[in-house]
Amino acid sequence: MANRLEVFRVTAAAAAQAVPLLNLGQAHKLVNSVAIDFPDGCAGFVSAQLLYAGGLVIPQAGQDPPKGNEQTFPFAMNYELDGNAWQAVVVNSDPQYAHTVTFTFDVDDLIPESTLPLPSILLLPVGS
Repeated sequence: MANRLEVFRVTAAAAAQAVPLLNLGQAHKLVNSVAIDFPDGCAGFVSAQLLYAGGLVIPQAGQDPPKGNEQTFPFAMNYELDGNAWQAVVVNSDPQYAHTVTFTFDVDDLIPESTLPLPSILLLPVGS
């Protein structure tokens, strides 16, 4: 497994929403965790959500989206996924300033079984 961090900075203009796709690649992967970082200045004006294939991942159903000011919210995931269907939603209710939220993914790329090497020993029938 190859462990890596993927970092995405998403900026929402003043009184606007940003909804970009996040490209983690097409490889079969294990998403260990995601951290959402709100820098100083967000002052509770900015909230964030994370979706996969259109389904809400963060926050969980019934919870409010994370908001913060100079805060990082870690989320344990342990999701094994194929494909590249992550989407961030950053909502900025600040009427004057744009704000940027950082999403950091801790990812393990998994090797699909179809790419494993064949054994070096071949079995042949004995006799005829």
